[in-house]
Amino acid sequence: MQRKKLFLATLVFAFGTWAAVSFALRPSSPPDTADRDGPSEGEFGHLHEFSTTLMSQMRSDHRDFVLRMARKADPSIDDSIFVQNFLRSFTHFTQDKNLSSLVPEEVGAVHHHLGMLHAYNGDYRSAEQNLNKSINIAVRDGDVLAAAHTKNTLACVLASIGKPQRALELLQEALPILRKSQSDSIAVAIVLRNIGVLQHATGIDGTASLKSSISQLGDEAGMGHVGLVSDLSIDFKMILCKQLWSQGDLAGARSVCGEVRDDLTAMAPEIRGTTLRKDVVSPNQYANARRFVKYNLTTLINQIRAQQTEIKSDDGSLQSSDAWVWRPLLKLRTELVPNDSALTATMKAEFEPQSSLTLAWGMRQWTHQATLDIAKAIHGKVGLIVLADNDESLAEARSEFTAANIPAADVQFRVYQFESPWFRDAGPIVGETASGNTIWFDSQLAREGALERCAFDAIPQFLSRSEAVGLVDTALYVEGGAVLSDGQGLTACSSWIFDRNRELGIEDAQIVSELRRIAGTKILAPLEPLDGESTGHIDLFMTIPAPRTIVIGQYKDADSTNGKLLDEHANRLAKAQVDGDKINVVRVPMPENSDGVMRTYTNVIYANGILLVPSYPDVDQSIEQEVERVYRSVLPNWKIKFIDCSQIVRKGGALHCLVSNLGYIDEKLPSKATF
Repeated sequence: MQRKKLFLATLVFAFGTWAAVSFALRPSSPPDTADRDGPSEGEFGHLHEFSTTLMSQMRSDHRDFVLRMARKADPSIDDSIFVQNFLRSFTHFTQDKNLSSLVPEEVGAVHHHLGMLHAYNGDYRSAEQNLNKSINIAVRDGDVLAAAHTKNTLACVLASIGKPQRALELLQEALPILRKSQSDSIAVAIVLRNIGVLQHATGIDGTASLKSSISQLGDEAGMGHVGLVSDLSIDFKMILCKQLWSQGDLAGARSVCGEVRDDLTAMAPEIRGTTLRKDVVSPNQYANARRFVKYNLTTLINQIRAQQTEIKSDDGSLQSSDAWVWRPLLKLRTELVPNDSALTATMKAEFEPQSSLTLAWGMRQWTHQATLDIAKAIHGKVGLIVLADNDESLAEARSEFTAANIPAADVQFRVYQFESPWFRDAGPIVGETASGNTIWFDSQLAREGALERCAFDAIPQFLSRSEAVGLVDTALYVEGGAVLSDGQGLTACSSWIFDRNRELGIEDAQIVSELRRIAGTKILAPLEPLDGESTGHIDLFMTIPAPRTIVIGQYKDADSTNGKLLDEHANRLAKAQVDGDKINVVRVPMPENSDGVMRTYTNVIYANGILLVPSYPDVDQSIEQEVERVYRSVLPNWKIKFIDCSQIVRKGGALHCLVSNLGYIDEKLPSKATF
């Protein structure tokens, strides 16, 4: 913590110093002015040298920060503060017109770093603009090497927003220049790796490029040392394993996976040692890596045996590389093209069988009673994972759950320092591949304007460390309450998804394409959110209880703004068809919201045959009797239970907002491997 404070203080000092330097470099008074306000030529030179030296040091600090973040297990609000300070300092530097003409190469380099920072924040529009500026400056000044490095970063941005072909072109332009320079073998290896990943995503065999990238890292990667080179080598080998697996070369995939196991074993003595900086490298990360390697090896061996005995599963899952599970040792998301960007799945409906749900228990005590009521209503029917935001909250949660007679065997308690209890927003989008394997898609929420939620945003990463499930990034900004699926191709989403992602630089065609990829969308129904409601989520006025069936709210005052809006939604959906089948639209009463509180009966939880519905003691109970009748008509074999939401609804959500469905996971990771 002390190191973080010192680093932050250095950034603040650097920013303040740069502001002073920038002021001094402003044009001085006219030559005939009696008093000289501006610096002399010599002073100007010293100030110029100081400012460029300062920026050079800050760029070096930023590179160190990027590597630390790439290794870090869980992000924190401190990290967001660092990012914002880097952004401010670099932005001020590039906006100084004097420096643009005096030191264009330094300005170009800073634009590259700005592009990286904006990409890290998920602001692809600003990232692309700054990276293009950096490339243009470098090309104009004849610095082809700097342009090549920046093209790699730009390729990562373009690949993220659904432009893989242009990204591949940029990488192929950069590769010969980087190879010719012979100054950075790691950069060459990264570009080769990115080419291999994009070749695979566009239907080309990428294994040759991946093998070249691993070879480029050289012998240093296999010498048992913990470091950047060895981590990259292991990650690249695991991608090669996946690609060989997807091509049906199970023996080749098994061989590569075995190499990774041997690499991790060779690193074990150093990982156990006392000289390793635990603030930079987490031993648990390598222990988890061994678990994933063991899981993949076991799965591959079983598939090879199945092939040899000509055993085939009905759904093809035994022969599928979708079973591959890996968490990168280095998450260099601004320099490494996203893997599995071509993997498709169908979003699971919440009424389908599922293994577990996750809920919060933390400092916001207004959620506690609702959390206990949810747990009491569904424990034993579905697994519960309760995340406590600190050790004190953990002890309190255990005590309260015991007092509520909830068996300890039905609940997993874990500690994770999240910032918000609305787990629906940050939880994974759960999909199922064509071969029947569960996939979690992870949307980045900690972006400009929401950086205070960086740990909350990383909940899928945290949960995935203990689950045998694929975790795949999506560049879309998608909160869980803004998208719903019937599990068979019908996807409803908030129109807000289009508005927000356009702001971030993702075009409508790419938004639709990505929704089809992660949700298996056949029919997409973008719906305008309720007027006067701040989240823009659709789960506050609709739910999907069965295939081709939508329950949508209905206000008593049909002439009100939201009354008209929901009637329009209902009429539009009733006219739609999926694979020739009409959609059954059922209306459910919506409580009045004249006091500004958005009460709802559609913000429900599905839990393997139990439906939890919000209840409000201050609402006429005849309305809730009608609500129960509606749900019994669409879920005749389910138990309907009401949960008092009168307190949490005043905070902007209800039951559905509090939980995250994790899908059905029938495989388990091997027991924890320690060094």
